[in-house]
Amino acid sequence: MEQLVAKIENGMPVENVGKHWMKYGVLDTMQVGESFLVPAGTNLGGLLASCQYRRKVYGRKYAKRTTPQGVRIWRVS
Repeated sequence: MEQLVAKIENGMPVENVGKHWMKYGVLDTMQVGESFLVPAGTNLGGLLASCQYRRKVYGRKYAKRTTPQGVRIWRVS
């Protein structure tokens, strides 16, 4: 499996622009308001499923927006 490497960033506003759980461990280290960019062309199926799992089990909520550079994922609560 390919390891997802993400740079978590602060201060990025949520914009309105048009696998295995360890692979997405970055979701567990994020604080509310932090985000990371997934490069364009990356398969998001497993990542989005991990976000849904963390919402159901831990109550953490995430938002995603498509940007010209790729898809940005924010932790919103």
